[in-house]
Amino acid sequence: MLEGISRLEFQPVAMEYFGADPRQAIEVCLEKVRDSDLYIGIVGHKYGSVVAETGKSYTQMEYEEARRIGLPCRVYLRSDKALISIKSHEQNPESIVKLKQFKDDLLEQHNVCYFSNAIDLVIKVMADLFFIAVMELRKDRFGLKPPLQLYRVSMYPYEVGAAGKLRGYFRTIKKEDALLAEPQIISLAKELLSEERYAEAEKLSKDLIGSNQDRDAARAALASIVVPPPKRPIYYCQYEIQFLPYQSRDILRDLGDFVDMLAKAAVYEKTSALDVFDRTLAQAIDLLEEHLHSHMQIVDWLKMYNQFLFSPRLVSEKVRYPEQHRFTVHETVLVIFVTMDLADRITAISRMAARVRRDEPMLPDRTGYNDRQKG
Repeated sequence: MLEGISRLEFQPVAMEYFGADPRQAIEVCLEKVRDSDLYIGIVGHKYGSVVAETGKSYTQMEYEEARRIGLPCRVYLRSDKALISIKSHEQNPESIVKLKQFKDDLLEQHNVCYFSNAIDLVIKVMADLFFIAVMELRKDRFGLKPPLQLYRVSMYPYEVGAAGKLRGYFRTIKKEDALLAEPQIISLAKELLSEERYAEAEKLSKDLIGSNQDRDAARAALASIVVPPPKRPIYYCQYEIQFLPYQSRDILRDLGDFVDMLAKAAVYEKTSALDVFDRTLAQAIDLLEEHLHSHMQIVDWLKMYNQFLFSPRLVSEKVRYPEQHRFTVHETVLVIFVTMDLADRITAISRMAARVRRDEPMLPDRTGYNDRQKG
């Protein structure tokens, strides 16, 4: 199977490829999950090796980590009708209970695929991956030439995970709720946008749940708003817009990374403190509040933006979902407009943020920079 995955130009990540590492095995496994673009879970009739600290199997912990960070998941369960020896069934009573609970969770969260033997599994996994690869090639409406494989955009220019976690998973909510939105993002949009721009955002939200022609036009309009530079993450965000109204999480993550990048560049310009790039957006905003006394309105807007996008919290009665709030189409479109407006405002007050937005080096030549300062 691993050879077949490689032939489709995906890069499999399996324990066979792990080298020696001083860390615990589970730490390495979870790190590999976080560095992946797609999670494939294969569950048979045994629970597997258990991590002593948690009492959960490696497979379950890897799956839960994939869900936590919002990775797309494909799950394959061995059929109960498969002819296998008694030795291939779980014998430990405690593990039997845990395996059943794990499978129940998988069945609740996913449309799983059953397999009967190794050959059947290979055929079904390869068919799904081939479909993903073909769909990636077809989804090039804006001439963006996306890479073949599914990808997760890194928190450029920061370490992965340093900018916080979105509060929803990758798929948007049901259609009948698509035009709902939290009062917080509506208020922020109305403060930042002109009446004409806000009306445009409202229209595009409605078009995204309209006819196929309306959807295509709305996607094209949104792609014309989210225009690089910088290549990352805006290039990827522009590409991901074509998945609306069905998926929104990656768009919002990339927009959040964009604002995070500009805000930290603005902080660095004021403080020359490199450790700002290891901080969360909320911490960067606090530093902006300390050093941008003449631009407190922008700081307040950034606080509202960060709270809506990244902070876990209870949601309103109109938009309530079990376990997490998933972003609606309306919310997604408003965030697109708000993000680009905030980017304009941040780059207008920070030369370093403007450099980053133009895809120029984050850290210019310090000698030349100092000479210009002295001049």
